[in-house]
Amino acid sequence: MARKPSSGSSRRRGRPPRGVFRHLVSRETGAGFSYYWMPPTRWRRHPARPAWLRATPLGRDLVAAIRASERLNALFDRWRGRGGSEFEELCAAYLSSRRFVALKPRTRHDYETMLRDLQQPAHFGGALLREVTPEAIDAFRDMLERQGMGSSSIDYRLKVLRLLFGWAIKARRWSGANPVTGVIDRVYRPRRQVWDRPQVAAALALPYPSGLAVHLALFTLQRQGDILAMRWDDIKGGTIRVVQGKADALLFLPIHPRLQAALDAAPRRGDCILSNRAGEGYRGDGFRAVWRKHKALIPGAGACTFHDLRRTAASWLMGSGLGDDEVRLWTGHRRQGGDRILDVYDVRLRDLARRSFPAMDGWGSVQESNSSLTG
Repeated sequence: MARKPSSGSSRRRGRPPRGVFRHLVSRETGAGFSYYWMPPTRWRRHPARPAWLRATPLGRDLVAAIRASERLNALFDRWRGRGGSEFEELCAAYLSSRRFVALKPRTRHDYETMLRDLQQPAHFGGALLREVTPEAIDAFRDMLERQGMGSSSIDYRLKVLRLLFGWAIKARRWSGANPVTGVIDRVYRPRRQVWDRPQVAAALALPYPSGLAVHLALFTLQRQGDILAMRWDDIKGGTIRVVQGKADALLFLPIHPRLQAALDAAPRRGDCILSNRAGEGYRGDGFRAVWRKHKALIPGAGACTFHDLRRTAASWLMGSGLGDDEVRLWTGHRRQGGDRILDVYDVRLRDLARRSFPAMDGWGSVQESNSSLTG
């Protein structure tokens, strides 16, 4: 006669047997059981634990949960044996390198965010460097696409991963080829987004600070961070002085009459040209919040970014007949050979204005009333 199962046995029906699958636990819900990978508490609280070493939900499928727990257990055992995976050690080494420390604060923040994401267990957390192959990166990209991540976010992760291995090769921490290069060559979609002329005209007419920021972006070809840093005392003698945060270049750019008219109509709330009502210069996050609100007023401009204004202006200047070197005088980019050409700028300043300004004359209209800039 078969033994009647005890009440304890009935309560465990549908759960994995105790002691068979390490660190795999289950919790009963109204829809059945949910499974979790639960390593010991002392390791989850370890000060040197990697990002993936935590309680991890594994879904409701027992077979899939067992497979996932086996993979996490392997990572856990590898980490306990060496104090961290090769990939995580490489990330930590890069984040403490002089090359990383020399980056701008915003760039460092973005790279740290991307590297933390890459160290997730579902990505490359716990991996050996030889396991980060082009095939693994292809699978990683496909997984992100299935999850609905945008192409620009995927591209950014791939570029940071390529940068990491590029640094590892130069630092002699990796002797193989960069596994990301071939993948990016196959799938990377460089942005070629430019604003069209009706959209530019609408953007120039946006309320303050967006409308004035668009004027500065189009007629100086500078990045958002450099525009937010512009001060009223940087304007002297028909030129505006720009210190580029990314390239660390010093520029003196001629002020187009349309830009001068917008500056004359703008409120002077503080030392910075773009300042809030409290007289403080706009920070990046604050300006982006206002910009998103104002850009929504422009039909069809959803895919265009503020940085695309710089690309648009450069494209229009080159389309008007200016050469690469002349456009680089505006943008501050290096010559292809690597030497800066800004040292000849003072000689070519008047010629640059003479050749550039006629092309800029048709870049939308400046609103005559102050209300368009001070709303």
